Amino acid sequence: MDAMDAKTAVSIIIPFYNGIDWLEMIFVALGKQTFKDFEVIVADDGSREDVVARLEELMAVHRAIYGPARTDVAVPLAPGEVPPPSLFL
Repeated sequence: MDAMDAKTAVSIIIPFYNGIDWLEMIFVALGKQTFKDFEVIVADDGSREDVVARLEELMAVHRAIYGPARTDVAVPLAPGEVPPPSLFL
C-alpha cells in the first residue's frame, strides 16, 4: 500500500469560534500524544479576521485542515473514523 492509499486512523474535529488561545493549548496537548495516527480538522464558526489569520498560521504549522463549522462539511473531510453524531458533545 502506498502513502496515497493510507487512511488516517482517527479524525479529531474541533469546533472553533475566536478561542485562539484555547486552540493553541489543544495543539500543544495533541503534540504530546504518543498515538500519532490522527488528523485535526478545525471547524470555524465565523471567527474575526485577525483570529482567522492566526488560525491559518496554526493550520500550516500543525498540518491541520480548516473549514466552516457545519458538520455536513467538516465530517466528510475526515478520512479517519468519526463517531456518530450522538457522541458529539
